[in-house]
Amino acid sequence: MARSRSHLHLALAALLVGSIGTVAVAKKGDLLYDVRNPDFQTDLFLLSAKTGQSTKLNPILNPDGSESVNQSFAFGPKGKVVFYVADQDVDGTRELYRADLKSGTVTKLNGTLVAGSQINNVRVAD
Repeated sequence: MARSRSHLHLALAALLVGSIGTVAVAKKGDLLYDVRNPDFQTDLFLLSAKTGQSTKLNPILNPDGSESVNQSFAFGPKGKVVFYVADQDVDGTRELYRADLKSGTVTKLNGTLVAGSQINNVRVAD
Protein backbone atom coordinates (compact mmCIF):
# COMPACT_ATOMS: atom_id res chain seq x y z
CA MET A 1 0.00 0.00 0.00
CA ALA A 2 2.74 2.49 0.93
CA ARG A 3 4.57 1.73 -2.28
CA SER A 4 1.62 2.71 -4.48
CA ARG A 5 1.04 5.84 -2.35
CA SER A 6 4.73 6.68 -2.78
CA HIS A 7 4.50 6.52 -6.55
CA LEU A 8 1.29 8.56 -6.49
CA HIS A 9 2.81 11.20 -4.21
CA LEU A 10 5.89 11.59 -6.42
CA ALA A 11 3.70 11.97 -9.50
CA LEU A 12 1.51 14.57 -7.77
CA ALA A 13 4.53 16.49 -6.48
CA ALA A 14 5.90 16.73 -10.00
CA LEU A 15 2.59 18.00 -11.34
CA LEU A 16 1.70 20.41 -8.55
CA VAL A 17 5.01 21.75 -7.32
CA GLY A 18 7.60 21.29 -10.04
CA SER A 19 9.84 18.62 -11.45
CA ILE A 20 11.49 15.81 -9.49
CA GLY A 21 15.21 15.48 -10.06
CA THR A 22 17.10 12.85 -8.09
CA VAL A 23 15.58 10.05 -5.99
CA ALA A 24 17.39 7.93 -3.36
CA VAL A 25 15.91 4.86 -1.65
CA ALA A 26 16.72 3.82 1.93
CA LYS A 27 17.03 0.16 2.93
CA LYS A 28 13.69 0.37 4.75
CA GLY A 29 11.99 1.80 1.66
CA ASP A 30 11.81 5.52 2.45
CA LEU A 31 12.34 7.79 -0.55
CA LEU A 32 14.48 10.91 -0.56
CA TYR A 33 13.83 13.24 -3.48
CA ASP A 34 14.27 16.79 -4.62
CA VAL A 35 11.61 18.96 -6.23
CA ARG A 36 12.43 21.98 -8.36
CA ASN A 37 9.68 24.59 -8.35
CA PRO A 38 8.86 26.92 -11.27
CA ASP A 39 11.26 29.54 -9.81
CA PHE A 40 14.14 27.01 -10.15
CA GLN A 41 14.53 26.68 -6.40
CA THR A 42 15.05 23.07 -5.25
CA ASP A 43 13.94 21.61 -1.91
CA LEU A 44 14.63 18.20 -0.38
CA PHE A 45 11.82 15.89 0.80
CA LEU A 46 11.54 12.55 2.58
CA LEU A 47 8.64 10.25 1.72
CA SER A 48 8.01 7.70 4.48
CA ALA A 49 7.39 4.16 3.26
CA LYS A 50 5.58 3.44 6.53
CA THR A 51 3.14 6.39 6.62
CA GLY A 52 3.14 7.69 3.04
CA GLN A 53 3.73 11.20 4.39
CA SER A 54 6.17 13.60 2.81
CA THR A 55 8.34 15.94 4.91
CA LYS A 56 10.48 18.83 3.69
CA LEU A 57 13.99 18.42 5.17
CA ASN A 58 15.76 21.67 4.39
CA PRO A 59 14.80 24.99 6.02
CA ILE A 60 13.11 27.79 4.10
CA LEU A 61 15.53 29.09 1.51
CA ASN A 62 15.97 32.61 0.17
CA PRO A 63 12.82 33.44 -1.84
CA ASP A 64 14.82 35.02 -4.68
CA GLY A 65 15.44 31.48 -5.94
CA SER A 66 19.22 31.70 -5.95
CA GLU A 67 19.58 29.25 -3.06
CA SER A 68 18.64 25.60 -3.36
CA VAL A 69 19.50 22.02 -2.51
CA ASN A 70 22.00 20.48 -4.91
CA GLN A 71 21.05 17.14 -6.43
CA SER A 72 23.65 15.46 -4.22
CA PHE A 73 22.21 13.75 -1.14
CA ALA A 74 22.31 10.39 0.61
CA PHE A 75 20.90 8.51 3.56
CA GLY A 76 23.29 7.83 6.44
CA PRO A 77 24.30 4.16 6.91
CA LYS A 78 21.47 3.45 9.39
CA GLY A 79 18.86 5.60 7.59
CA LYS A 80 18.45 7.94 10.57
CA VAL A 81 20.10 10.98 8.99
CA VAL A 82 20.37 12.47 5.53
CA PHE A 83 23.45 14.24 4.19
CA TYR A 84 22.96 16.84 1.48
CA VAL A 85 24.75 19.64 -0.35
CA ALA A 86 22.97 22.98 -0.60
CA ASP A 87 23.40 26.64 -1.42
CA GLN A 88 21.55 27.36 1.81
CA ASP A 89 23.36 29.79 4.11
CA VAL A 90 25.89 31.65 1.97
CA ASP A 91 24.54 32.86 -1.38
CA GLY A 92 26.32 31.15 -4.24
CA THR A 93 28.20 28.64 -2.05
CA ARG A 94 27.25 24.96 -1.78
CA GLU A 95 27.98 23.47 1.65
CA LEU A 96 27.46 20.13 3.42
CA TYR A 97 24.52 19.56 5.81
CA ARG A 98 23.10 16.73 7.92
CA ALA A 99 19.36 16.44 8.64
CA ASP A 100 18.34 14.28 11.60
CA LEU A 101 15.17 12.49 10.49
CA LYS A 102 13.79 12.04 14.01
CA SER A 103 14.32 15.55 15.40
CA GLY A 104 14.29 17.50 12.13
CA THR A 105 17.47 19.30 13.17
CA VAL A 106 19.67 20.45 10.28
CA THR A 107 23.38 20.99 10.97
CA LYS A 108 26.01 22.50 8.68
CA LEU A 109 29.01 20.14 8.77
CA ASN A 110 31.74 22.14 7.08
CA GLY A 111 33.59 25.12 8.51
CA THR A 112 34.19 28.36 6.66
CA LEU A 113 35.19 27.67 3.07
CA VAL A 114 37.90 29.52 1.16
CA ALA A 115 36.37 32.28 -0.98
CA GLY A 116 35.16 30.85 -4.29
CA SER A 117 35.24 27.22 -3.15
CA GLN A 118 32.29 24.94 -2.52
CA ILE A 119 31.25 21.33 -1.96
CA ASN A 120 29.79 19.55 -4.96
CA ASN A 121 28.91 15.98 -3.94
CA VAL A 122 28.22 13.77 -0.95
CA ARG A 123 28.76 10.01 -0.74
CA VAL A 124 28.19 7.84 2.33
CA ALA A 125 30.08 4.60 2.89
CA ASP A 126 28.34 1.67 4.59
